[in-house]
Amino acid sequence: VTFRYNGHSYGNIHIRDNSSAKVIARNLSFVIVHLYENASVTAEQYDNAKIVLVKHSTNVHIAAPSNIKVREEYNYLK
Repeated sequence: VTFRYNGHSYGNIHIRDNSSAKVIARNLSFVIVHLYENASVTAEQYDNAKIVLVKHSTNVHIAAPSNIKVREEYNYLK
């Protein structure tokens, strides 16, 4: 699955259970991607877009350049 965001758009995506996705953000868009249980994501951001990847599990796969912020929050089950 590929998610594309452009312009002044906002996205909140949850990926879980061995699923994979590609996220492309352009211009001034802002996207938060939550990753759970063996999820896989490929992220690309261009222009002034911003993507934040939130890891809720230690076993996720992320393919993204170093300018994309990755947060770790492992307490979602508490």
